[in-house]
Amino acid sequence: MTPTAGSGPEGPVLVIGGDGFLGCAVCRALRGAGFAVVAADIVSSEENTARGEVISLDVSDRNAVFETVGALRPSQIINLSYVVGPALAADLARAVAVNLSGQINCLDAALQAGVRRYLHASSIGAYGPSQAYYGDREITEEDGCPPPHHTELYGAMKAFDEVLVAQYASRIEVCGFRLSVIFGPGRRHGFTKWTSALCEQPDPGTVVEIPLSPDQRISLVSDEDAARLILLAVEAGTLPVPIMNSGGHDLCGEDIRQHLKSMNPGLAVSLCDRPAPLPFAHRFSNALAQRVLGFSLTPLDIGPDKPRIARKPS
Repeated sequence: MTPTAGSGPEGPVLVIGGDGFLGCAVCRALRGAGFAVVAADIVSSEENTARGEVISLDVSDRNAVFETVGALRPSQIINLSYVVGPALAADLARAVAVNLSGQINCLDAALQAGVRRYLHASSIGAYGPSQAYYGDREITEEDGCPPPHHTELYGAMKAFDEVLVAQYASRIEVCGFRLSVIFGPGRRHGFTKWTSALCEQPDPGTVVEIPLSPDQRISLVSDEDAARLILLAVEAGTLPVPIMNSGGHDLCGEDIRQHLKSMNPGLAVSLCDRPAPLPFAHRFSNALAQRVLGFSLTPLDIGPDKPRIARKPS
């Protein structure tokens, strides 16, 4: 599809959280497709700051959000900002200010500025902490986790974010993406930071430690695939659904170990005898994204000789 954002009368695509791991991938995908992009983040890498590619924005600062969105007049907003990991529980007030109030600030600013479309990153965490609740089947967008079953703050917040965004659906086109656990080269934070070592040449004698047991399962989606899904939504003429699963590669620890060994027989890979329980389910359908956007996962392609984990199909 031919992009319209950033050309003609429409403004750029504003990517909030644009200097994060997924945000950088989304900005690359958008720019590669010809979109004018403005990336905003509370902090910026030194490299991006030097190039002036990221503007400073704290979504918890309502006035700053309104000023930024009002000045840019973006055609679409993609909100990827979120407090995650240990920082979430360590400062719950800050997490609520960013994850919940920040979402409201961005939506209200989008309405005032006449933004055409608002996209946001949800998570498979919205389905709760366990596959057992759903049984041995693929989870679809019609499924949901009752509040008492939410034992993880992150997933509960993502689920409530979806409720908040839905309140605006009659006034602005909105769509969220329940993303599987994102992995890729260069990841330095989060549960899957270990995947960075899977696509970067390790030093001799390095042991790649995977924090999974041999039979423990996880749903993985590459940064490039997640970014491509969001790009397809930006390019779409209309989005008839409010939420979509990305789907993911449903793998166990031994699957990952065997795949790595097949790519690099000399690589030392260790699994965990007593891993921590994973706070996610692992079987997800992305049939809706396939039907609405023509999206499908690219084949899993991991290895130290591979510059990227997944590639867009030619």
